[in-house]
Amino acid sequence: MLWTTLRLWLVRHLFRETGLARPAGRLRLRLGGTVILAVIVFAGGAATVLLSRSPGRAPGHRGAAVSSAVSPGAVSPGAVSPGGVGPAAVARAAAARWVEQQVSRAAIVGCDPAMCAALQAGGFPSADLLPLTPAAASPLGSTVIVATSALRSLFGPRLAGVYAPVVLASFGSGAALVDVRAYAAGSVPGYRAALAADLAARRTAGRQLLANSRIAATAAVRRDLADGRVDSRLLITFSALAAAHYLRIVAVAGPAPGANAEMPLRAAELAIPRGAPHPGAYLDSVLAFLRAQRTPFLASGLHVTGAGAGAILRIEFSAPTPLGLLGQRAPS
Repeated sequence: MLWTTLRLWLVRHLFRETGLARPAGRLRLRLGGTVILAVIVFAGGAATVLLSRSPGRAPGHRGAAVSSAVSPGAVSPGAVSPGGVGPAAVARAAAARWVEQQVSRAAIVGCDPAMCAALQAGGFPSADLLPLTPAAASPLGSTVIVATSALRSLFGPRLAGVYAPVVLASFGSGAALVDVRAYAAGSVPGYRAALAADLAARRTAGRQLLANSRIAATAAVRRDLADGRVDSRLLITFSALAAAHYLRIVAVAGPAPGANAEMPLRAAELAIPRGAPHPGAYLDSVLAFLRAQRTPFLASGLHVTGAGAGAILRIEFSAPTPLGLLGQRAPS
């Protein structure tokens, strides 16, 4: 009875209100109750969002486009950092640019005063920066810690052992090294357990997506899906889109520089499915659906390169990846 009710709800709301083409035959959802809830989250309020939201920024949203030539680990040239052009300043500038491009604007970033100045100069909101000094050394409440030599001296082994155990990206080396780290709310053992559970859920979800006849993927993408390397927001997005579209996933972005191996890959590229009769209409429908989403399923970057049947759509989500999205259950 539950699945029948959910299926009818999806047909009436997901496809009618978001403008997606209604699939022929019986709706099949491949990831069971876990992703059924995610699809409901996608569809709930989508009509209101689609009609009312302008193309401007939403909370935690970077804007309308991220160049498909830039991977989540890439840093554009021209980042400016206070403090000259020595190795430490260069690493600070590169880290600041990466944070500005990749970290959610909903995040609170812990940093030493010089790093905070570089982040603010790069455009990160000052209200979202948490300066850390010997007089105010608690990173409690932060989402990300940008660890320079000053913070490594301040925290010592507590930096990785108590506060921020995993690296999202790193720049420079030696005394100039700057690590962008995910803060472990609660405790490091609890965070690592949640990360391991998230990896297992991503692996299961990725393998189930590979069994979906509506999804085609390159050999490299298939390996990443099977290994659980793909961000859960992308997995849920693929599942939701595949309810009404054929998908052709041609790439998943590589890791950020210096990131720990368990960090999920947060960007992917979709090509127009082979033989699609109306490539432009297909792309418009997919983009309309993606732009209608809410946090955490609102992509931080959507960018199209090429045209017609050769168009490529890049979808990117911000860092850090929220854990546990695939562990939600459908309401009873």
